[in-house]
Amino acid sequence: MSSSEAGVQIGDRTRSARWCCPGNDRHRADNVIYTGATMGFPPQYLGFSGAPTRLVIGAAHVIREYASIHRGLNDESATTIGTTFHHGFLPRRP
Repeated sequence: MSSSEAGVQIGDRTRSARWCCPGNDRHRADNVIYTGATMGFPPQYLGFSGAPTRLVIGAAHVIREYASIHRGLNDESATTIGTTFHHGFLPRRP
């Protein structure tokens, strides 16, 4: 079971264990998310103004145990992890 709030979009065939995603994030298809991963929290920067930001994760990624991936830093920005490609053509299936 995962924990996520309204506004989080999870793609098809994404498999996950226990993880936490608190806000306005988008995860594409075919990702594998392991136990304890935290994604979409505010940046760990004292100068962060609290501006609305987001996290966008492409397709076909493996996010391992207790990884932290934070939202963008500046107003309306995003931390973006693109889609993984196998042989440059098709997304890899985990």
